Amino acid sequence: MSLEGHACLSRCLEFAEQLRDGIDATGAFYVLRLDDMLPTELREDRVRLDPTKLTIATGNSGMSSVQLQKELYERYSIQVEKLTHNTLSVLVTLGTTKSKVLRMINALQTLAEEYRESSSPVHNWTSANPQLPPLADLKMLPRRAYFAACDFLPLSDDEGALNEELVNRVAADQVVPYPPGIPALVPGQGISKESLNFLRETATGERGLEVHGLIHREGRYFLRVVSKDFVVANGT
Repeated sequence: MSLEGHACLSRCLEFAEQLRDGIDATGAFYVLRLDDMLPTELREDRVRLDPTKLTIATGNSGMSSVQLQKELYERYSIQVEKLTHNTLSVLVTLGTTKSKVLRMINALQTLAEEYRESSSPVHNWTSANPQLPPLADLKMLPRRAYFAACDFLPLSDDEGALNEELVNRVAADQVVPYPPGIPALVPGQGISKESLNFLRETATGERGLEVHGLIHREGRYFLRVVSKDFVVANGT
């Protein structure tokens, strides 16, 4: 790094720019810029984007990020770094070579052509984002809720409708959709109707997301909640 660091990093930045241009040229995949991801509230906070980390939006292709990840890995032996339901990220490092960049661009160009005629594009990459529920109040300390006496209740009733019995109950587990791995519920948090709708949509939708903290039994999803008797007994 002392003798060749500047040259190596310059090469990385060149490869990143070439990869960014090649991906954008497919017309189906798009590398997100800072303006695409930065909330208005943070515009003046001097936030910068690392040019060697490329976040690729899949909405215009008609493919989910899970589909794209599978195609890249199984057909082209390309392993991506991370993914959400409609984006995936790749890294340009000191180990990146010209041939690897061209292989990635060629793979995305081929996939773009294959899916172009059969897909229903989502032209705005943000439009497929699930509606995150507002934060609910913490009803008891997380440790107390986690080790409390609990009930297992289904997200949906026998007819497939939202189980209203869960509304205003207290979560006993951390419930985390992955990706991105950010908790939707934590132990001790009150459960709102918005949270339940979000979890049900995420767990049963077509985005291919895992939801850690939900229990899957006999085709239904269950949530561990603090029992009402425990709540009453502890005055919470």
